[in-house]
Amino acid sequence: MQEKPCFKFMLFYSNYNPQSLRVKIAMQEIIAKLQNIPPIKISEINFDYDKMMCKKYNIFGLPTLLIFRNNRLQKKYFGELDRNDFETIILDLVGDDSR
Repeated sequence: MQEKPCFKFMLFYSNYNPQSLRVKIAMQEIIAKLQNIPPIKISEINFDYDKMMCKKYNIFGLPTLLIFRNNRLQKKYFGELDRNDFETIILDLVGDDSR
């Protein structure tokens, strides 16, 4: 029996960066909207206050989204993502899991 994957989205943002704030909102809205998806854990890392995490993952620009599957980094996205982008990303993750 195959275990269900565990997904984690790690968003690096700043309250002083408008694109970061739009990405945070879009991500939260789409995850709340989509039904029947595997649980997604969300970590929001404030670039201005958590320099150690930024250094650990080599984050130099905002917003940056890291996607982990079963604790392994799968993808890294730089720049602004909107609701449609998040929906595509999540559906691709779910689709990859069913193959």
